[in-house]
Amino acid sequence: MNFIFETQSPILAYQFFGNSVSEYIEAGIFFLVSLVIFYVIYYFIIRKLTRLSEKTETDVDDIFVSVIKSFKPPFYVFLAFFIATRFLVLTGIIDKIIIALLLGWIVLQASVVAGIVTSYIVSKYAGDDDAEGTKQFLSVLAKIIIWSFGFLWILSNLGINITSLIAGLGIGGIAVAFALQN
Repeated sequence: MNFIFETQSPILAYQFFGNSVSEYIEAGIFFLVSLVIFYVIYYFIIRKLTRLSEKTETDVDDIFVSVIKSFKPPFYVFLAFFIATRFLVLTGIIDKIIIALLLGWIVLQASVVAGIVTSYIVSKYAGDDDAEGTKQFLSVLAKIIIWSFGFLWILSNLGINITSLIAGLGIGGIAVAFALQN
């Protein structure tokens, strides 16, 4: 997929792992451009949202800013790397590893975001200040459930049959419910 280099010099046409040097250069350029775009967007969004949230009285927008801030620079680096690899011809196993890493990172980010939102909801609506132990328990329980769903989603997307795991979790949930009944 030569987008930038139309003329092929002998050096640019040399092949490594099924891709020419020019294709690697183009992928590198797309990586750098994507990375710069992600950082600029992240910087401006954080700056603008932080200023806007300081002007409001509600705390929901503060949680939204916390969610946006939870996307750290390594996520953007990997996302730019993933975009750049789409311009290369990769072997099946390498492509599956990169996709599995992306799925794992997406689950990690989604779990962090869900944890932030869950902590906010539990702290806001759980009750009085003297029920701090209950708030912590509910928050930890919600995070365990979120991480479990994320783990099952990764396994499912990797082609692993998860129906027996889900059945086991259902039976385990019933057992826990009976144990906590009193």
